Amino acid sequence: MRQDEITTSVDLAVPVTENDLTIFDEIDTIVDDSISKGNLRSVLMYGRNLRKGMQLHGLALAKLLYRIYESWNIFVESGITDEFVDVIYAEMGVPASTTYKYVGMWRAIFENNTIPDNIKKILMGKPVKSLLLLTAGANEGSIDWEQVIEAVTHQEIAELVKETRGVKTSGVNRITIRLLRDGSLMAYKGEEEPVMVGSFFVNVTDEHESIIINKVIDRLVSAAGLIKE
Repeated sequence: MRQDEITTSVDLAVPVTENDLTIFDEIDTIVDDSISKGNLRSVLMYGRNLRKGMQLHGLALAKLLYRIYESWNIFVESGITDEFVDVIYAEMGVPASTTYKYVGMWRAIFENNTIPDNIKKILMGKPVKSLLLLTAGANEGSIDWEQVIEAVTHQEIAELVKETRGVKTSGVNRITIRLLRDGSLMAYKGEEEPVMVGSFFVNVTDEHESIIINKVIDRLVSAAGLIKE
């Protein structure tokens, strides 16, 4: 799945009300007024605010999904029987892969106590697709946040992440987690001996249990960026 598909698409249509459609009349009013006054600046300012709103709404969605995810056990105790990602998909139209990426990004960056608040505030002005690229580095502690906030475009951030994770973290700092065929989760850090950090029950004979286990494993692999062997 391409990055732009992850950050912008949804699989289900979103209902639009008459009240929602008033924004299009508002645009006509803004543009007509700008034309009559010969003032392009006002309409450009409106467009700038519209874009800012879209960006902040994307970030707000990430926080919303994170808060729901972190509190899911409370909703389960109150009677919810469906899985978190299934409910989000059904009610919001956000695919599971996108949901996990948004949750992971918000946790890694904006719930990260090692990142100063002033840096977080500046990061909120970055495109969501750029922030998603920073998730793994934020978890590893390998990102130079001063360089990130100085980056202007998404491509600059992408190059920075590629440099940082491809060179700096390949040795001392970078930790990768591999899911072996027997279900073992092994953590690797540089040239150090691998450490077993957990395991999945993959050798089950019950077909129903096997289907559920494989689905859970696929979701965790996607959400955590595990390397599956």
